[in-house]
Parts: sequence; structure tokens; C-alpha cells
Amino acid sequence: MYDPVSAEDQEIASSLQELAASRVHSRDPTEVAAKASAGPRRSRSGPVWKLAKTPAAIGLVAILLVSIAAFGVFANQQGTSSLASATVNDLDYTLAAARSLVVPPSALSPFGRADRIDQSQEFDSLTVYSLLGIDPKHALVIKLKPGQNDDAGPLGDFFLLVRGPDTFAELCPYFDKSSEATPSICQ
Repeated sequence: MYDPVSAEDQEIASSLQELAASRVHSRDPTEVAAKASAGPRRSRSGPVWKLAKTPAAIGLVAILLVSIAAFGVFANQQGTSSLASATVNDLDYTLAAARSLVVPPSALSPFGRADRIDQSQEFDSLTVYSLLGIDPKHALVIKLKPGQNDDAGPLGDFFLLVRGPDTFAELCPYFDKSSEATPSICQ
């Protein structure tokens, strides 16, 4: 079953047939644009447009846009394009590149082993370390095998395992303040 063809669609079809039947192989673009825009406008009053104008639909679109933006901001704050994760002692952590993290050996204490790591980098071992002065429920580090890079350059010596929204502020003493890779909260 076909919907009836509107007069507007018939007029467009007729114009296209006339253009195809003509032997002119090139046309002035201004003339073509003028002819195309001179025709009747399609109305936007159908049921889909009426639904799209409702407050509920507008609100849904706004929520979707905010959610997409928030996810992008969160991923960028973590320093990685995906939210890789790890589990240590039944606590879930988000993994983050720590390019400008400078940790003296005296500030590291073995804390445990990562039970699960969802990340493609190569680690020295699955041993995770706590940092002097940092609550291990908020942040840990794991040593990377030397020489690893991603699209943004060298990854550094460690990957961070972080939990909670203010973790990077707690880690500021360990970041090189002169590095461009240092989180903005620490500069």
C-alpha cells in the first residue's frame, strides 16, 4: 500500500524529469539554486515534528547531551580515553595514565596484588603500591614495564589506580608541576 503522492512531490518530480530531458550538460549554479529554492517549502507539521516539539522530547535530548558531555569530561580527567579498571582487595579502582607522576622509592610500600586489571598496558608485575601520605582506598600505583607509549607519548613509570572524585588533588605532591601532563588541579 502506497501513500498518495502530494502535489508538491509531483511538482518536484516533474521538474526533475524536465531537467533530465534537457540536453544542457552544465548549468549556472546560481540559477539552479534559485530555481530549487523558489519552490514550495515542505511543512514541518507532521506527527514526528509535533512530538519533537514537546517539553518531554526536548528534556530527553538535553539529558542525553549532558550525559554524553559528562562522560567525555570524566574520561579526560582520568587521563585516558577509556575507563579501564582494576580490582584490589575487593575494591574497584579506575586506571589512569600518570605521565608526570614522580615517586621516590622511599614513598612506595607494597600493598597487595591486583586481582583483575582491565587494561592493555604491560605491567612489571601485578603488585600494587601505596604512596606515603595517601589513603590506599583512594589511590594506589602499579609499575609499568619501561618504554611504553600511547598516542599522547610516553606513559611514564606508573599507572594510577584511583577511587573517588578528589583523588588527583590528594596526589598533587607527587606530580611534576612543570610538566604539561600534570592534572590542572595540581598546577
